[in-house]
Amino acid sequence: MKKVANNLKKKKLLKFLTLSLVVLIQIIVFSFIAYDSFSINNTEIREVQASIINNEQGELTKFKLKIANTPYLRQKGLMFVKSLSDNEGMIFVYDEDIVMNFWMKNTFIPLDILFLNKNYQIVGIIENMIPQGGNDTNDDNLPRYSINRKSRFAIEIPAFSVKKYSIKVGDRVNILN
Repeated sequence: MKKVANNLKKKKLLKFLTLSLVVLIQIIVFSFIAYDSFSINNTEIREVQASIINNEQGELTKFKLKIANTPYLRQKGLMFVKSLSDNEGMIFVYDEDIVMNFWMKNTFIPLDILFLNKNYQIVGIIENMIPQGGNDTNDDNLPRYSINRKSRFAIEIPAFSVKKYSIKVGDRVNILN
């Protein structure tokens, strides 16, 4: 009789421990999902101040840039953004030099893009990329923008900023924070 009681206690304990482990795993999984959702919310994206420097003229302008440093953030980019102030943009950060290709899917504002090497020197510029907002756009028909040269960073800024501030290939970007 005592042996049967001990077996029942062991089974109840095992059932309790199994249920506790399942609940703990669910809490951990939910925490990761909640953290990931929280961290990709636009209000939680880190920002840096960047200064565009010309060797002869000095500082041309400053921008407040949202950092796109994960595959998700780089893919999302400035999609669905309805407006940018003159001093706002986004910096795309990669771990290695790659040939970057951009498109304007679900983008509602025209943009200029600066391509930078690992030393933050501008190695290419594309001006006035045309918005392709809306969900009815066929991905295959969207133009792709590239300088067909390896870069480490790319900075999207409001269209016509390159002309407005006389930004040129060879200028450099100082990240201030």
